[in-house]
Amino acid sequence: MVQFLEFYREKYHYDQPVFCHGDYIPAHMFFDENAHLTGIIDFGMFQGGPRLYDLAIYNLNRPEQELNLLLDGYRSVYERDLGFESQLKLHTLALGMGFLAHETRIGNTDSARSTADRLRYTLNWCQNHLVL
Repeated sequence: MVQFLEFYREKYHYDQPVFCHGDYIPAHMFFDENAHLTGIIDFGMFQGGPRLYDLAIYNLNRPEQELNLLLDGYRSVYERDLGFESQLKLHTLALGMGFLAHETRIGNTDSARSTADRLRYTLNWCQNHLVL
């Protein structure tokens, strides 16, 4: 994982932070009957960061789900990006490692185990799709 993080740091730079929700999980999202995102609640963890931050939070919590529904709202930003999925997975890996360290440090075994499982999913994607 450390090699992937070093690769991420060297290849992708974020000089322009943006406003991030900070806790972008399905429980904080509302969709209409056509599966269009209509609202987001609970901005209690907002922060500045790279524009991939919120999508990486979502991806860490739901690594098996496609992001197509969410990406509709971001399409104009991400269509221009080459390697978007690679950046997303690498940022997800970085966040997950931090969450796992925190959950382990505070003794939250169940949450640490769940995060480790999601990290394995993301690490597997990186190993199969990225060349360091």
